[in-house]
Amino acid sequence: LTRWWETDTLAWKLAVAYAVWLGLKAACTIRGYPLEPRSDGTPWPIGDGFGDRSGRHQGIDIRAGCGTNVVAFTDGQVRWRDNPSGYGYYIDLYHTDADGNLTGDFTRYAHLQSSKDEVPNGQYVTAGQLIGVSGGALNMEGAGNSNGCHLHFEYRQVPEGGGTPVPIDPAPLLGDPVT
Repeated sequence: LTRWWETDTLAWKLAVAYAVWLGLKAACTIRGYPLEPRSDGTPWPIGDGFGDRSGRHQGIDIRAGCGTNVVAFTDGQVRWRDNPSGYGYYIDLYHTDADGNLTGDFTRYAHLQSSKDEVPNGQYVTAGQLIGVSGGALNMEGAGNSNGCHLHFEYRQVPEGGGTPVPIDPAPLLGDPVT
């Protein structure tokens, strides 16, 4: 077994250092992937990435089929479920630290078939727990501005010193997803 500091790749060292920093900041609550894997066990591929569409895309689009189970990326509290025009049905999951305290960071899961029946507003969930079902097909109820099945996934992080959570690219937090 090679220790991370003995590897030759700078990318690996930076990734581990970032994960350690992020883990300390978020009290190690980041745990998983926002969708159940495909039947072969691999993650769903990423379509549009963070910042695509002239920098206006504040998340990533994961190309999952309609009806794929959407699961909590981390432990947290469901704080918002709605159907505004762009996101369609969506859930904001506010993250908790190791002690169960809300951190202010949250993840957004959008273009769901519904979120009404899976988890009620205010409910605490654990990483990997079912919170919705992917949708987004053209003319599907709750699709929002979408024309194909996928999950729009955002991560918003409170800046050092506090303030309004800002979007960060969630792709590096997913490990090594297929692009």
